[in-house]
Amino acid sequence: MQSFIRSTVIAVLLAAGQGRAAPLQPLPDFSLERFNLDPDGLGSLGLGSGLTLPASNYRLSAGLQFERDPLLLSLQGVPAGAAIRNRFTLNLTGAYAVTRWLEVAGQLNVVPSQTGDNLSSVGLQQPGKAAFNEPFVSARAGLLRSADGAPLDLAVQLGLGVPLASGQAFGHDDSPSLVPRVMVSRNVGSVLASLDVGTLLRTNVGLPGGQRIGSQLDGGLALTTDLLQALRVETSLRFVQPFTKVPGGLELLAGVRYRALPRLELFAIGGPGFHDSPGTPAFRAMLGAAYTPALAVRPDAPTATSALSGPVCAPSPAPVCPAPVVKELGPCDPGQKHTPEQCPDLDDDHDGITNAKDECPLEPGPLATRGCPDRDGDGVPDKIDNCPDQPGPASNQGCPVKIKEMVVITANELEIKHKVFFDPGKTRVLPVSFGLLNDVARVMEAHPEMTGVLIEGHTDNTGNAQRNREVSQGRAEAVRDYLIKKGVAPERLQAKGYGPDRPIAPNATAPGRAKNRRVEFRLVGQQAPAGEKLPLPLPNPAKSPSENP
Repeated sequence: MQSFIRSTVIAVLLAAGQGRAAPLQPLPDFSLERFNLDPDGLGSLGLGSGLTLPASNYRLSAGLQFERDPLLLSLQGVPAGAAIRNRFTLNLTGAYAVTRWLEVAGQLNVVPSQTGDNLSSVGLQQPGKAAFNEPFVSARAGLLRSADGAPLDLAVQLGLGVPLASGQAFGHDDSPSLVPRVMVSRNVGSVLASLDVGTLLRTNVGLPGGQRIGSQLDGGLALTTDLLQALRVETSLRFVQPFTKVPGGLELLAGVRYRALPRLELFAIGGPGFHDSPGTPAFRAMLGAAYTPALAVRPDAPTATSALSGPVCAPSPAPVCPAPVVKELGPCDPGQKHTPEQCPDLDDDHDGITNAKDECPLEPGPLATRGCPDRDGDGVPDKIDNCPDQPGPASNQGCPVKIKEMVVITANELEIKHKVFFDPGKTRVLPVSFGLLNDVARVMEAHPEMTGVLIEGHTDNTGNAQRNREVSQGRAEAVRDYLIKKGVAPERLQAKGYGPDRPIAPNATAPGRAKNRRVEFRLVGQQAPAGEKLPLPLPNPAKSPSENP
C-alpha cells in the first residue's frame, strides 16, 4: 500500500510541475470486511465451532458494527490519511440445519455509512459512503460429534462470495471468492474451546507501485463459557495473514450474550486491533440480536452441546430450556462398556448387522454368513469352518470335497462322525482311528481360538464301575497324548474319564451300550454364553453306533 501511495503522490507532483491538473484516481475496490457473525452461534459470535444446529432448527441474527480506522494510508512511513476513518456495517446472517450434520447459511452486509479523510491532496478519490456488500452463502458439514462419543467436534465448511454489490465502498471483489474452513471444538471443564481456520481465495487486485491485495489465511481461537443460565461470555484472538506482500493483523475481542426472551438473544462484542493490515481496525464493536424459534427436533438428532455441560437450548435462549438436565448414562450410550446382549440394537463390530441379528457381534462379517468372518468366502463362517483358508461346501464342513471331513465344529464341542477305537479292555488307540484323530488335530490347528478342549472318556455299565472309570481315564489320556504328538499344544488339552457315570442311551440294550462307549471333545473356556445363537446349521450326521472291539 505504501508503494501505491508513493507512486500516486509522485505522479501528482510531476503533473503539477508540468502545469497540468492530474485527475483523481479511484482506489481499487475489494472486500475489506474481516469480521462476520458466525451463522449458527453455537461457539463464539464471530468464529465457528465443530458443532452444528439440531436438524430443522435455524437461527437469524443481525448486528450493527462500528470500525475505527480500518483502512489507513501512509507514504514512506508518514501517515497520509485514512481512506476509511469510521465505518458502520449492518451484518445480517441466517443458518438452517437440513440434517443433524448438514447446515446451510447465508450472509449479507450493508454499509449504511462510512467516512474518511479528504485524499485529493494525494490524488485519490473518496470511496463511496454507503453500499450493499457482496452476499455470501455457505454449507457446513459436521464430521465428528462429541455427543456421539468422538473426542472432539469437527466440522468443515465451504463458502462462496458472489460479486453482486453496489457502490465503491470496499464491499466486494471483482470475481467470486471461495472460503474453505475447518472448525474444531472441545469442552475443557466449563469452557468450550473452538479453533476456526480458513482460506479466502480470490482474485488479486493490482495496485500502482506493485503491491497486490488478494487471497489470505485467517481464523482464530475462541473460549466460551456460561456464567449463568442466560448469560454467556467469550474471548477470541483472531488473525489474518495475506498471501501477498501486505501486513498481517491481529484482533483481541471479548463478547457477552444474554438470552432476554425465550427466543431472543442480545449480544455485544468488541476489542482492539493490532498492525495495519487492511480491514484490521484500531477498534471494533458490535451490538446485535439473534432469533431462534424453538422448532421440533427430530428424535434421532442429539441436542447441541453446551459450553458448560450436557444439553441446553443453545441456540434457543432460556427459558425454553430452563436448566441442564443430567441424564444418567446407560450401557448402550456412546462410549459406555457393554456386552452385545445388553445392546441388541447396536452394531458393535460395525459390519452393518445389529447385535441381535449378528451371530459374531464382535467380529465383522458379511450378511451371507450372518455377520461372522469368512476368510475363504465359501459361505461357511470361519468359526465352524474346518478349513477356513480353503473354500469348500457346507456339506463337507467348509473343506474341499477331496478331503472327507469327520469333525463338526459346534458351539460346545468338536463332534466326531466316527468312534475312537481301542484294544478291548485296554487304553491303546487302534490305527483305524488315527485318521479321525488327525482331523481333530488339524481342526484345532486351524482354530487357535479353541484355547481348551476337554477329552472325555465314557463306558457302559458292564463290569466293575471303578475299573471302567480307570479305563476311560486311560483312554482319554491316550487320545490326548496322540494329539500332542500331532502338534497340539499340551496346555490346550485336558483328559477326564467318567466311566459309566454319564450315559447318553439306556444300557439295557446292545445299541444303547454301544452309544455309551464313546470319546467326546468338549470345548471349554469358549462355550457360547447365555443367549448366544448357535452356529449356522450344517449337516450333522449321527454318531456311528459301532462298538469298540
